[in-house]
Amino acid sequence: MRIRAALVLFSLFFAATLTAWAQPVTNPKVVTVSPSGTGADYTTLQAALSAISDASAGNPYVILAYPGIYTGTSNTSLRWKSYVSLRGVDRYSTIIRGSVSAPFYGTPLIDASSLQGIEISNITLDGTAQFSASSGALGAGATNVCGAQVTFTDVTYLQDGTAIAIDSSRDHALISCTAPGNVVVRNCDTGIVGDFGGDWLISGSWLHTSTAAAGETGIAYVRSADVGATWGGTTTITGSVLESTGTGTSLADVYPVYIAPTVEPGELRIIGSTVIARSTVQAPAYDVAPIFPNGSGGTMIIEGSTLIYESVPNATGGEYYGINAEVSAAYPTLVRNSMIRSIGSGGTRADVRRDNNTIPISLAGVDYSTVTGTGASGIATSDFRQGQFSADLTIPLTTPTSTSNGRLYVGTSDRLCYRSGGEARCVGGGFFMKVSKLGSSSAPGNLLCVTAGTKRQGRALVTVVSRDSGVAVAGATITGNWSGATTQNGVTAVTDGTGTATFTSNQVNPGGVFTFAVTNVALPPNFYDAAANLETTDSTPVCN
Repeated sequence: MRIRAALVLFSLFFAATLTAWAQPVTNPKVVTVSPSGTGADYTTLQAALSAISDASAGNPYVILAYPGIYTGTSNTSLRWKSYVSLRGVDRYSTIIRGSVSAPFYGTPLIDASSLQGIEISNITLDGTAQFSASSGALGAGATNVCGAQVTFTDVTYLQDGTAIAIDSSRDHALISCTAPGNVVVRNCDTGIVGDFGGDWLISGSWLHTSTAAAGETGIAYVRSADVGATWGGTTTITGSVLESTGTGTSLADVYPVYIAPTVEPGELRIIGSTVIARSTVQAPAYDVAPIFPNGSGGTMIIEGSTLIYESVPNATGGEYYGINAEVSAAYPTLVRNSMIRSIGSGGTRADVRRDNNTIPISLAGVDYSTVTGTGASGIATSDFRQGQFSADLTIPLTTPTSTSNGRLYVGTSDRLCYRSGGEARCVGGGFFMKVSKLGSSSAPGNLLCVTAGTKRQGRALVTVVSRDSGVAVAGATITGNWSGATTQNGVTAVTDGTGTATFTSNQVNPGGVFTFAVTNVALPPNFYDAAANLETTDSTPVCN
């Protein structure tokens, strides 16, 4: 319930944020474009852009692109315009591919830097050819949004596994950008998102890459300061999947969420999302981790999310972590109401690695197993761990070697213990008891008739055992009632070493049937489970 309530609150916040950032374009003028020219105003995006000269907040335009593949120099390296949006008629058959001619360093597919009032929706952008033609220049084939106010909705972005798809760097494209922007990415399928400052909201999207090239890092989202600009900002990733896969043996690393080694202030929030890092090779010579908080100056909050690190079975190389904080200058990281999972086996692996003693890492309500590193003892935990709270509530039966607070275990005398304030504290614990029989067996009619001169008595031999182990319970006080031939309420007796207590009724004249019923069994701190009794009431034959 805590996770669900938190996510509801965050969802309401995000909805308000979307409303503030991503107001839909209303009553736009429509300009149509088709690569075939059939039924459209223009045949290229550049021609359509050039025809628009009066776009403003009060006079927005939409370029409506008909299905087809848009290629050539008039459909690439496009310097966009404020208050001009781009919308495809069909997301999957309307493809902006641009030119394969080699552009200068880092030329974007679309340059929307420092612009505002732009929506790009229901379309496929393909930067692979332009990135390839640039010999791998960063930013080539991307849509540059440095300092812009842009919304991407229902966009598929095809890009090389090592190339940025949506890019807010001014350095990559050699553009003039003097202030951070606001970017919304929702319901998109895209490659790397390059966050170099500004406020971002990534919602309901799939950011994914696959990398084989030696020396490259598999990344889905990167947060970094730009060259000459430390703008910071708040980035929220919600309801999304961020996934990077290493398919070669000599990559640098695989880090879907990569905080670059720069000073970048602000906050990164990953809410209700899944982050997956995997390697598909047997002996990778690199690290694989969903979260790599390498930068400084900001903070990271992970809430209600799942972090997965994955290898092939019985990997013979590689290091696998859920969070890999291996440097001294790293983002303070707070993980709440989340889980960390390992898939595969082999290599070096742990859910959290902290190889420094300065960066705070806090795990609150996190389902995880293992921590490692020289600074592992400094990880703050208020958590439930897989080995302690599994599906059947398994709790360690030995005192943990760690002296960290919050550790839960079963101590001496079967007491439930935990650590708080630097010392062990235990609470009284007990087991469950039940009545196994009221005579020689649990079959009916096993109470005894006892002759006392001319009178008769009933006798009940009540046995109490542990509900779960069946071991006899000594010292338990049994309370019960006689009825039938005599009436006696609230009589008591204490079990002996065999777990048996003897009850004998009053003496009455012959010819009656004595019935005994157990009403309670008490032996603090243990518990009486009447529903588990094999027998609760029984009677004698007619005592003549």
